[in-house]
Amino acid sequence: MIEGIYKFILDGEVIHQQKNALTEMGRAIAIKSLLGIIPNFAGVISYGIGDEPNSISASTNLITNNSMQFEIGRTPVIGSSLDISNSSDVLVYTGIIDSTAQYQIYEVGMFPGGITDTNSDVTGSTIFDFDRVDLFTKVGTASAGALVEAIEARIGTQFFSLPDTDGTDSYLSYQTTNNTLAIIDRYTAFDTFRLAGFDFNEFSSSVYFRFYTDENNYFDYTFNTPAASGYFIVSTEKNSAVINGSPTWENITSARIWQNSGSAVYLDGLKIDFGSYLQDTTTGMISRAVLSSPVRKPPGIPLTIEYSLSIGFNQIGS
Repeated sequence: MIEGIYKFILDGEVIHQQKNALTEMGRAIAIKSLLGIIPNFAGVISYGIGDEPNSISASTNLITNNSMQFEIGRTPVIGSSLDISNSSDVLVYTGIIDSTAQYQIYEVGMFPGGITDTNSDVTGSTIFDFDRVDLFTKVGTASAGALVEAIEARIGTQFFSLPDTDGTDSYLSYQTTNNTLAIIDRYTAFDTFRLAGFDFNEFSSSVYFRFYTDENNYFDYTFNTPAASGYFIVSTEKNSAVINGSPTWENITSARIWQNSGSAVYLDGLKIDFGSYLQDTTTGMISRAVLSSPVRKPPGIPLTIEYSLSIGFNQIGS
């Protein structure tokens, strides 16, 4: 049996560790690695803010998830070793997050590394992280919107508080520079937008995103938050857009954001990811663990992630 443990190390001290199992793709990748079909088993460690539990196969006890819920970054495996003892054989892989940014890490995973498409990275693409409020223009009642410091924020330390807005006379506006939204065109109709944020409402709120080619041609998306107060990650497929006119993704010039729940909704990030259809047994997700408590990546301080994999070569069957 193969078992894994993720360890988080800050200033030389283990601050958290979490057991996990391989994914169904991970088992196939491990076998391919042993056969020499792929060059390496573990290439990068991923980390994210999603806290949705893994789905486990009843027949194999392996994780059936194909991706992280909301991945925010990856770090390469910079070292590997083998710890051999009488009771276990353990492969140890190490990566270091040396970003200056701050996160609340809720999920962690392992990938062989590499990409499946030269135009799109398997980490997905961040569209807005909402910390750069200077990139947006506030129109009408949206002028009351502001960055709010909150311990619940998972990307950085702040949310953008978006007031009740109608999308016509009041909204948040973003104008592209250097065709910055054209990256969305690289993803297929079956790929997935993911919105992260916080909603104090006890009922479902709707957050709207409109992507314009021009004022007569645009894509509309609706994200419905859960009918409960708290942090949320909600998603919708790229092909779910309500289309007005004949917009094209390669020519998006601006975006508009609004919500009309009656009170503020707090936005943390919007990204686009490959959809759940991606089941790649060469570059797919090897493992994923949801942490029992989040790990804070401090700003400007490296965080080491160590993945220990017990492979049990020394176990003899009866």
